[in-house]
Amino acid sequence: MMLTRSRTTMGLRGGAEKRVPCSSGALTPKGSRKQQQQQRAAGARQQHQALGQRRGVRAEAVSSPPGAALSEAELYWKGREKKTALVTGAAGGVGFALADSLAKRGFAVVICDIDESRITAAEDALNALYGAGSAFATVCDVGATESVDALARFAQEKLGDVDIWINNAGRNGGKIPLWEQTPENLAGVVGCNLMGVLLCTRAAINVMKAQQNGRRAHIFNVTGSGVKGEATPGWSAYGATKRGMPQFTKSILKEMDKYGGVENVSLHTMSPGMVFTDMLLSDATPNERKFFDILADEPEQVGEELIEKVLGVAASQETGANIQYLDTPRILQRILSVDLLKFLAGLAFPQLKLAPGKRIDADGNRIRREGEEYRDNGVKVLFKGMEERNSGL
Repeated sequence: MMLTRSRTTMGLRGGAEKRVPCSSGALTPKGSRKQQQQQRAAGARQQHQALGQRRGVRAEAVSSPPGAALSEAELYWKGREKKTALVTGAAGGVGFALADSLAKRGFAVVICDIDESRITAAEDALNALYGAGSAFATVCDVGATESVDALARFAQEKLGDVDIWINNAGRNGGKIPLWEQTPENLAGVVGCNLMGVLLCTRAAINVMKAQQNGRRAHIFNVTGSGVKGEATPGWSAYGATKRGMPQFTKSILKEMDKYGGVENVSLHTMSPGMVFTDMLLSDATPNERKFFDILADEPEQVGEELIEKVLGVAASQETGANIQYLDTPRILQRILSVDLLKFLAGLAFPQLKLAPGKRIDADGNRIRREGEEYRDNGVKVLFKGMEERNSGL
């Protein structure tokens, strides 16, 4: 099968002391791991029953409506007996949502994070929802060479070939001015967001270019605030690492063309925009939270739409795509809405207690829906075991 390369125009946009590892090694010895999984299985199925019912409704909408013609991408993936993916930083937020949307569509997904207890709980949740073998979890510090190399071996062992590799892991280091940051914290942010993407992209390319299945494999690197050069006060290191993503991506694409040998691998970027996660809410003021309520969405909603776009790109020969959730039309639609008027009126006349009121109330607190769990900072709990994080953002 002849593989060809096509390139889209690169118009990239964006949408946590001693060095703290970012986010492979084995979780536990093989025997004890198996015993732990058996002990957790019954509880996990019961804990996720209600969640599975809610997501089962969404799962019906994965394919085209009955009677409608399937798209080329849907036909491509429907015809695949085995579909595989890897998502880094998947112990909550956007990473877990991406993995969930893939597993729901029949993908076997390797998920990793530095937080062992949460990534293990995420694995249990996905397997309880979609069946054993839907997810395989491992601990990985994406900023450490040995750990990333172990992640690559783990993926090959569990999945064989890897169709889609999503580099999502990231840290913001907390909302702190540069002069109050510790060198160790800065190194952690840069190590995760920049070195982590370099190491993981390198590992993904080496895994994928060795695959002899006649299909193109796809890597997606997740961008964030600062990617367009806008200021990110309080998160200067985070913004600087994301600003480097366009140059990095363009350079790797040029290297692929110049040096060859990777004709079956595509590289893309992906921007979730504003999402109600730890990164967005942990250090936000009440007024910031109310403004976020205009533009931000829940991880599940963002992950679902992004994966629909990812699968369209990954069914093609395209390379250099930039997938966005919070794109210009969506931003304009929300800014030119009554929600912005409510927000501005609330600032001018706080006694009126006005706010958009979709997810954040007039006091800047999370509106808690019946039947849903939330962390203290207002982040929605997506699976049992996500309540606490044992390592930094």
